[in-house]
Amino acid sequence: MADSLLDLGTTPIWIPDRFINWREDPGLDFGLARQVVEFPGTPQDIIQLSEETPKTWSFRVLVEDKQQEYELLEKFVTECKARTKRFWFPMPSVAFELAEFIPNASVKVTVSENNFEYRGFERFLIVLWNGDKITRKITAIERFPTTKTIDLTIAAMTQEIQIDDVEMFVFLALCRFDQDTIKLDCDTSYISDTTIKMQEVMEYSQV
Repeated sequence: MADSLLDLGTTPIWIPDRFINWREDPGLDFGLARQVVEFPGTPQDIIQLSEETPKTWSFRVLVEDKQQEYELLEKFVTECKARTKRFWFPMPSVAFELAEFIPNASVKVTVSENNFEYRGFERFLIVLWNGDKITRKITAIERFPTTKTIDLTIAAMTQEIQIDDVEMFVFLALCRFDQDTIKLDCDTSYISDTTIKMQEVMEYSQV
């Protein structure tokens, strides 16, 4: 089959499965959403900085040859220009478990109940064991308490998907790099590694 990357706008997607050294767990932190303000002689007050809580990820990147090194630097310097440009990035945790077979041209995906809180901007990425990648925006949901499942309404699928076909089912985050420099720690003339940090940007309505 082939990739079916929809609902991403003009923003590129980065799926760096060739680079991430998953032998180390990715780090996850949450941005500041509220701030406590207190002046002398006055009570404390909490200021709401954001209705959403942006996430920050960090992880080690293993570069095993000069081609991978070039691709990483090309992504960081040329395509994303450090902190400047946004990109879609798969969150390093499972979003859903597929509960039913997805027919070709289906506009619904049935997943197991997981207390998902729908906010209207969520996109997901499905990676199949054959390497195909599918992205969709969730436009509505319907819960079925009896079967403990959720129907996700999406744009029509372009292929059928069996439950056992799915390797990864994750959310996509809209991100920017959270650094302006990148430092490669060279183990040999070909092998190196570095830490990558990225920040979720709550600009989903602009995509």
